[in-house]
Amino acid sequence: MAYPWRVVWMVNPHRESVAQFLISVPKKRLRHAVDRVQMRRRCREAYRLSRDLLPQPCPGVDMAFVYVANTVTSYAKTQRSMTKMLTAITKSIGDDESAR
Repeated sequence: MAYPWRVVWMVNPHRESVAQFLISVPKKRLRHAVDRVQMRRRCREAYRLSRDLLPQPCPGVDMAFVYVANTVTSYAKTQRSMTKMLTAITKSIGDDESAR
């Protein structure tokens, strides 16, 4: 977890070299649709700019990004959070590959 986002992920052996992700911004956290859409867009852009942190070729990875803050946060905070999460996923994938 890297506040204000939480990531849940797994390697999907049925998908080769494609990373897919889901973004969830619960209505319980942000009541206004405008705010939810804004946070989804910020997460999508941060992922787009940081996806190079995933190993190449990337194994099939399924990721779910869940927003856990109660207020709208800045793009800079989202970018730092995304970088931290993708780095942790990359490290974990590398550890799993070396254990095999």
